[in-house]
Amino acid sequence: MYWGKFTFILRATSGIFWNEKRLYEEKQRLVQYRRCGSRIGNVPRYTDEGIRGGENQSQKEEDDLKKEIIRVEIEEIEHKINSAMYYFEGAVKKIQHNYDCIQQIMDSNNYKTFDEIDFEKEEEEYHIKTAMNQSVRCVRQTGRIDAGNQEYLEQCGINPGIAQANIAGYLIIEGKQMQDGDYDKTTGRLYDFLERFYQEFKGLSKKRLEKLGVKNGFMEDVMYKTSDEDKKTLLY
Repeated sequence: MYWGKFTFILRATSGIFWNEKRLYEEKQRLVQYRRCGSRIGNVPRYTDEGIRGGENQSQKEEDDLKKEIIRVEIEEIEHKINSAMYYFEGAVKKIQHNYDCIQQIMDSNNYKTFDEIDFEKEEEEYHIKTAMNQSVRCVRQTGRIDAGNQEYLEQCGINPGIAQANIAGYLIIEGKQMQDGDYDKTTGRLYDFLERFYQEFKGLSKKRLEKLGVKNGFMEDVMYKTSDEDKKTLLY
């Protein structure tokens, strides 16, 4: 019981002493603060008006930053558009050039229209002439047709040995003409040789397919066909 009363008195008095000590320390800090303020000038006082002004300034800076970000994004988009336009214009020029070439080819060959069937009918001619043209280059350079073009000729149904014999005969005639002073500075005679070779060996690709068991490699029913009126619309 005695111990309990003593404890209560001790706690109460210690609380008073502690509060007095804290008050004294706060007064000391205030004195030091005022002394520092007298040395560096008036201590700024933060009023509601000053706080609102700072907020307005911060808002203005934030708005300016957003505007700058938007401006940079617009410039980036404009740069991308300009870069895309460069490739777009190039593509348009290429399309126009190819279209003009198609028109010239059609006019030169008296074609009014064309579709997938026309392409398929001329497929064999293209491959035979291409394979022989490449083979001529090989024979000029090495004296024989390389393995790749031999395979190409075989796919066209042509015996590579017969093809090489024809090329050798053409090169002999070409050499004799040059010895006689009959120089041909163009590729005209070469293209004439390719045309003669094609006329002699056309149709062999179909025979090759028949050997492989394919009797109808040209299925016209499933090919893209257009009416003459639709073709005229597409071309012109």
